[in-house]
Amino acid sequence: MAETTEKRPKLTERLKTLMVEYGGVALGTWLTLSALVFSCAYAGLKLGFEFDGVGGGLGTGAGAWALLQLTKPVRILATLALTPVVARFLPKRRSEPAEDEAAPAASPSEQPE
Repeated sequence: MAETTEKRPKLTERLKTLMVEYGGVALGTWLTLSALVFSCAYAGLKLGFEFDGVGGGLGTGAGAWALLQLTKPVRILATLALTPVVARFLPKRRSEPAEDEAAPAASPSEQPE
């Protein structure tokens, strides 16, 4: 029985590849998820939720930052899964000018008679 020695790339490597492939869409997805997690963690800590081992003696912002860092693997997985879906719903940028924009209009003196 032959064993396959191929290893899947680490999550951070897969995220880097995704950033190259999707560019701003992947970055926007990552930042949106990060802002959402940080905001929810901050609000939860402000409302009095206690997370064992997180933010003990630290301020609310530091506790939210610690929770943000703890959720990094989950956010990477979510970014890997959501970026292609988000990209499908965003309008495509035109890489080539439209026909009417491609060539400048001829001036009246240059038109054939």
